[in-house]
Amino acid sequence: MREVVDLDRRMPIEQVISLLRQYSGIIDISSLQPMIERYLRTKDTEMRDFLLSRINERLDRSMSEVLMSSAEEPGEAAAEEGEFVIGHTTGRAGEIKPFKLSRDDLNRNILIAASVGHGKTSLIKSILDSISMTDIRYIIFDAKRDYIQFGMDENSFYLDSSNMKINVLEPPKGVDTTEWAMHIADVFSHSFSLLIGSRDFLLETIISLYKSWRRDYPPSLSDLVRYMESRGRSDYAKVVLGRLKAILASTDIFNCNRGLDLSKLRGYNLVFGIDSLGIAEQSFIASFVLLYLYHLHMGDEGSRGRLHRLVVIDDAHTILDVNKERDQALGTPLLHALISKMRELGIGFIFADQQLSSLLSSAVQNSNIKFIGSLGLMKDLSVIFDQSMVGSVYGLISKLKVGEFLAVSPYCAPYCVMKAKEADRAEALGLEEAVKKTNHRKDLFGFERFSDREDRERSFIQEILNNPFKNLSAHKKNLMMESEEFEEIRAKLLKSGRAYEVAVRIDDRREAKYIYMNKEGEGEEREKVMSRGQFVNRLLRGLSISKLKEENINFDADDIGILLPGIKTYIVFMHRPEEMIRLMETPFRRIVNVLEDRISEEDAMIDLIKEGKAQNISQVRFCHINNLIESISS
Repeated sequence: MREVVDLDRRMPIEQVISLLRQYSGIIDISSLQPMIERYLRTKDTEMRDFLLSRINERLDRSMSEVLMSSAEEPGEAAAEEGEFVIGHTTGRAGEIKPFKLSRDDLNRNILIAASVGHGKTSLIKSILDSISMTDIRYIIFDAKRDYIQFGMDENSFYLDSSNMKINVLEPPKGVDTTEWAMHIADVFSHSFSLLIGSRDFLLETIISLYKSWRRDYPPSLSDLVRYMESRGRSDYAKVVLGRLKAILASTDIFNCNRGLDLSKLRGYNLVFGIDSLGIAEQSFIASFVLLYLYHLHMGDEGSRGRLHRLVVIDDAHTILDVNKERDQALGTPLLHALISKMRELGIGFIFADQQLSSLLSSAVQNSNIKFIGSLGLMKDLSVIFDQSMVGSVYGLISKLKVGEFLAVSPYCAPYCVMKAKEADRAEALGLEEAVKKTNHRKDLFGFERFSDREDRERSFIQEILNNPFKNLSAHKKNLMMESEEFEEIRAKLLKSGRAYEVAVRIDDRREAKYIYMNKEGEGEEREKVMSRGQFVNRLLRGLSISKLKEENINFDADDIGILLPGIKTYIVFMHRPEEMIRLMETPFRRIVNVLEDRISEEDAMIDLIKEGKAQNISQVRFCHINNLIESISS
């Protein structure tokens, strides 16, 4: 298989030579050889740039001649009644014809495959622009922040890890908990690659939790973890608990009892920003949303038979990984069945990826229209075309320019070339603006987390242990507690001596408070508890590193302190006088001791002088976090 090269960009001389070797005997190099030899001899930069430009131009022409000679004549787009113009084709007589998609086309799914930079995302945006003035709503799973703008449209919202809350154990209205447990066990198992035994254990545990639950709100994944831990440990439990704890530790998305209610959002466009999540978490969220959407519309007779929702899955292999259906030990993916059934409910898909061979077969087989751009692997084409056609099609797509696609549809035989319409979009808006717009709609995105008083206190302690160097405001946000409740638990822990608090002035305007669990406290996870000295040392170290990064100051950190190699300065934290004296015997030009706010710089210096016995202390500086930068630069 020969390499497909993008000749719209100038290739370096090494790549040119490699390509010529690859096409030896096919490309006429008689006009190129003298220029290449001259390029390699000369050291003049301007002359080399000029020669490289000419070499690329002639190579481009030669490659086009070779590709054209092997390309099959494409078909012409037939006349069809389409509602949405997404591009154009050129007929044999030179006339330009619009390429249209109908609602039925979109309802029967679109597949887009091309290499990076060929225009997949632009084509998707053009399709979304085309439906924007209709009653069709979209859901986008945005793994690269390419669709933030679409969360700013009217009746549209952008949800990411900062404002998205999902309780996967909260079934849609009318769905039995046992049935929902089966679906969630399937989705979770395939997303996190659990084998059948672990999947069955998870299913049994969820059903048992539902049966024992006596509260007027649904259990959460955190409740599931506690319930699983209370029932003893088995090999299956260890595997499932490991996955559950990992997902709860990596994101706050699932930290709620009442989460996203898609039944309230039928008339809205939703963009799920999943770029900050791992691949397994992305797959889990997307699978849950599609599963919920399916059950939401199952009993809705009015939504059947006519497209009302378009689901966009870009970089589809992260969610629709073909390996999930090849591994028999995992069972059949639930998404496999959902994709084929969604059409009946008026829900269509746009799948886009760089490789066709990496996608679930249901995504390829259930796509009525396919747009193929530049592809690096010939085997991808065999997924769509007869083996007899693969060679000629591969030659044809090799010369497609950015934004041009081979359209495989019922309207052209066997295919035609389409130039995609440019999406009518302004410059991308910032994520903060899109998220802010969503946060204003508390009526639609009001999330709740419930627990009794003991659970709340336990959650408070667990939050401190898991995130010891977050300030109080961050803890309160993570716990989603009201200020009164948060302060009540905090005061109780401080009064009992189970926790201590440290205040740090970050700069002239800000003071932050930090809380940590006392080493002598009872019931905490012993390995996560620090002494007061350990906590303050690590806190000051972390804050100092943040300060240095903000000022773009290079540094090397070790177990004791931070070295600024350019100015031979060593930063330590809360070091005692006797330790400072030992450091003064090293070749550092300056030693900076960062202190806790409650200890004054003057007192620390006096203690050092007393201990140092008239040692030369000119190399020593004492400071607090708010004046660290001044101390190392003075």
